[in-house]
Amino acid sequence: MLDIPFSRKMRVVCFCLMGLLVGCDVYSTRYPKELRYAIRSDLLLKKESSLQPDYLPSPGKLDDAILEAHTKVIDGKRVPKADGIEFYDPTQLRADQSRALASALTEVFGTPMRPTVLTTAAEEIGLDPDALADGSELYRKHCMHCHGVAGDGRGPTAPWVHPHPRDYRPGKFKFISNAAEYNGEAVELKPNRADLRRVIHKGIEGTSMPAFSALPDREIDRLVTYVMHLSIRGEVEFRTIQAILSQNARIPDGNPEAIANFISETAEKISGDWVLMNNPALQIKPKDAYPPKYTGADKDKELAASIERGYKRFIAKGDGGCISCHSDFGRQSKYRYDAWGTLVQPRNLTVSTYRGGRRPIDIYWRVKIGIPPSGMPKQTLDDEATWDLVHFVQALPYPLMLPPTVRNKVYGGYMQEPKTHNKTNEHEGTSR
Repeated sequence: MLDIPFSRKMRVVCFCLMGLLVGCDVYSTRYPKELRYAIRSDLLLKKESSLQPDYLPSPGKLDDAILEAHTKVIDGKRVPKADGIEFYDPTQLRADQSRALASALTEVFGTPMRPTVLTTAAEEIGLDPDALADGSELYRKHCMHCHGVAGDGRGPTAPWVHPHPRDYRPGKFKFISNAAEYNGEAVELKPNRADLRRVIHKGIEGTSMPAFSALPDREIDRLVTYVMHLSIRGEVEFRTIQAILSQNARIPDGNPEAIANFISETAEKISGDWVLMNNPALQIKPKDAYPPKYTGADKDKELAASIERGYKRFIAKGDGGCISCHSDFGRQSKYRYDAWGTLVQPRNLTVSTYRGGRRPIDIYWRVKIGIPPSGMPKQTLDDEATWDLVHFVQALPYPLMLPPTVRNKVYGGYMQEPKTHNKTNEHEGTSR
């Protein structure tokens, strides 16, 4: 028997294994041709619970926690746990209804390997077949393990992270720069492409959503395209299941042809909403230069005055008052349910972590638009008052940036004025 050195043996074994792996195509970024988007089986929430639990659910128990929070079982049937909660249970669909739903959705939206959006508005918002195919591969490589094949936020790693990865299917997003009105009429609030691109590029601070800033711009744009596809498909599925289970007159007894027509019409409507949201006229922009630049001899006093005005607005009581949710400036915020049925907690603003972005304009948008899926209302303030709030929020984590009167009220008076250095530029206790 040949006496082959161990290191050489290992190289031979590894080389053979690599050949097997390549043959098995385990590194392919393309989905299998036969794979289909699964019809959702988790609850569809029309209105979330108003309860405020004291703790998060156990890891890996997301859907169980949503069921427990929003429903109870009476005589073997799930019913709302409290008045005002509205939900639909997709497991109540008949087998023929599920088959018709799956077939019609595939007809319009294709498969994970060959995604489509067969609506007249699709190409207007960049949802062409080539972009979708590229986006599908990139999504499988970078996103699927958290956000899931169907964009349901239930990928293999999702149960073990908090906050939970975004579920795109209800068509709801948190960090948006668009207005909720157009020509005086309410519109379906959604992000524009720049909003989605910003989140993918920068990530979401304080969460497991990383920044993908190393990706080329073209690849980020392709990911944006595919996320839009998943969201449109998911929202169409959401509305169709809701219509079937509520016995909508447009889908009598779950008729397959009626289901297909409903899906086609709903896809056109939702695609049109996305077209509107990418109209630059809808983006909220400050009237003047942002943020205000204080110059001259009194610039420090002017900024301090703005921070103090922002503090007074923050603690103002009444509907929409910041302090009502960000209790003790967020240090004692309570958990609450969001539009996905998961738990969120208003930010502790004494800690410099801003999930929607830390630029002044990012915080400006959060004040002006709010975060509707999480229950954060928009503020109807003029630009000056909005910037006052932005200045206060930006200064809040840094006590010495706050005016003394504000600092004492926020931090209990234990913060002292910074001490000046002695003439030798040595700190106290270092002189020899």
